[in-house]
Amino acid sequence: GVIAPHANVRKYGIGYESETWSIGTQTIRWDLNSSYVGNTWVNVDDYYVRYDSRHYSVSAEKLFLSTQLSRMMGMRDAESYSLTFRAYLTDKLSWFINRNEVDYRNKDLEPLYPGKSKTIDWNTGVRYRIQPNTTIKAEYHHVNGTSWLDQTKNVRPSTKNDIYGVQVVYEF
Repeated sequence: GVIAPHANVRKYGIGYESETWSIGTQTIRWDLNSSYVGNTWVNVDDYYVRYDSRHYSVSAEKLFLSTQLSRMMGMRDAESYSLTFRAYLTDKLSWFINRNEVDYRNKDLEPLYPGKSKTIDWNTGVRYRIQPNTTIKAEYHHVNGTSWLDQTKNVRPSTKNDIYGVQVVYEF
């Protein structure tokens, strides 16, 4: 069969932006069809607000996700939110702290694997812009939950993980 799907993407949104504020909502829908995945769709509703000054920024985001992954996982819904504070310490250096919470609801598997649907991720890190197109990032995540893992193999829903990462980003 054909693996490359034929996609139909629709995006709708409304928002307000100023020099310091942005607030809005958007909906994105992907309709994918192929002989490999069958009739598949993904729908995302996003609500956001952000305040950005010269010295710091604060942002909050709420997402609602619905999917139909036929031949693969069936229906899967999620609700998430994110709250971020970022301090601009110099023109090149910033520090942030963030809390993400994701609550997945797999309608097919939830009765078999209850309590494995939520993940909370506290993370903090720094970003240093070496050059206008090169940034180095370091992050620490304290993750409580395993909802992003395969639920059929996920045997400990309250698993806590500490994750560290460093990356260099080059922008073209």
